[in-house]
Amino acid sequence: MIITNADQEFDRHKVEYAVGYNRRWGQSYAGLYYDEELAGPDGMSVMLFITDDTTTEQIQQAERVARDAGDVVRIQCLKCPAEWLAEEK
Repeated sequence: MIITNADQEFDRHKVEYAVGYNRRWGQSYAGLYYDEELAGPDGMSVMLFITDDTTTEQIQQAERVARDAGDVVRIQCLKCPAEWLAEEK
């Protein structure tokens, strides 16, 4: 599992947009918001959004749910500040 720390300037808009989309459509993998894109003919690449408080067990459960939901060929985690994932005001 690859975990990358979010870059404040580069990643914030993308994360907030994807989280807003997940919320509108009631989507998450085991409670973790995500973004996905086509990785090639074999399936999707999934980016799980996590915080410092996200446990290894939560990540593993989300990975299982994502793989069960479809053809996922790669799963990565992007560690974000918690406020990026907070409910909209």
